[in-house]
Amino acid sequence: GGQGETTGDTRRLRHGGAHRQAGHPRQAEVAALPWLSGSDPALTVLRARSAEREPDAEALRAVREELHLPPDPVSGVLAWLGGALRGDLGLSWVTGLPVGPTVAQAAGVSGGLALAA
Repeated sequence: GGQGETTGDTRRLRHGGAHRQAGHPRQAEVAALPWLSGSDPALTVLRARSAEREPDAEALRAVREELHLPPDPVSGVLAWLGGALRGDLGLSWVTGLPVGPTVAQAAGVSGGLALAA
């Protein structure tokens, strides 16, 4: 659905999951991995989308602009945390689709498995 729509999954995520997950210290580490590994996140995305495409300056600029990639891990983590507190977990760097529904679905499956165990 659209940005203004709220499904059961995103409602649960907005009213609990995102707030609990936003404070997890591992998320900052994961968000900073592209920079910590010494690789350019735009180059990583470009290669994931198409191994054949030449990573020229224009292609990298287009990926950075399209995905609103932050210039550094600190500003990226702070921006992500602000969005997560509002229920917006951001977009996949590979597909460009919102990750919230995927996270909500995975949390539901994990929760079901935990209850069954």
